[in-house]
Amino acid sequence: MPLIANNQTATGASLALSQGAMVAVLGLIIHQLGGKFGYLELSLVRALILTMIALPFMWRSISRMFKLQSWAVWARALCGATGILLQFWTYQNTKVASALSLAALTPVFVVVFARLLFRERLNRLQLLGATVVVGAV
Repeated sequence: MPLIANNQTATGASLALSQGAMVAVLGLIIHQLGGKFGYLELSLVRALILTMIALPFMWRSISRMFKLQSWAVWARALCGATGILLQFWTYQNTKVASALSLAALTPVFVVVFARLLFRERLNRLQLLGATVVVGAV
């Protein structure tokens, strides 16, 4: 049985890995800058870098982003940008241990809000994963 089942899964896996790598690189940059720049400037630089990387891959379908049906993508972008601003603010204004603990709890917040807002139910494997995350933090 192959590790990655199809192209869609491979694309998702490669996007997740590249996002993780980018977060790690940007975390290193933030650490090296040592507070010389504010979280707004760092967020802008991050957005510009990610846009330059993503634009060649999405250029052919960019017109779809400006249709009415794309509201969910724009809502996700707004929530993501807000999350990044808050993440950088937290890195600069709290202890590193506190910031990393909050970041590690992100999956738990997702589970709680999915249950409260969308009435999602967890299967046993998901519940086990959430328990492991909480236990690890």
